[in-house]
Amino acid sequence: MKNKSDTLEDLQKETCRKYDLSAIAPEGTVAVALDTIGKFPIYGERVALKDGEEVSWFFHCKSFFSKVDSYKSVQTEQLKDILPAASKFLGLPHGSGFVLDAEGNEQVWAIQNGAMGVRVQSHI
Repeated sequence: MKNKSDTLEDLQKETCRKYDLSAIAPEGTVAVALDTIGKFPIYGERVALKDGEEVSWFFHCKSFFSKVDSYKSVQTEQLKDILPAASKFLGLPHGSGFVLDAEGNEQVWAIQNGAMGVRVQSHI
């Protein structure tokens, strides 16, 4: 029998397979604009880490959010409670991101070989 974390890890790997992307385990901390939680769409972007950096995932909701000081570090494990719908995307590789609307439609993008590719999945 699988425990809850195995199920979440499997979901992350399946999400990567669906978009033909390599799964990369997330770091232990993510950044969330907590003031935007509860709104749609949900945005997530995973940046490439530079030396000394520990956070590659940034999440916000509703619209473009540029207030860097409004992002708060949270343990990656807590994301399933804060933004449960975003948890399945945590395995996406660095240089990728997603947007998820209230109806479950999702768009994933990734920079591969120097070019950005966009993949859309409609929830029907």
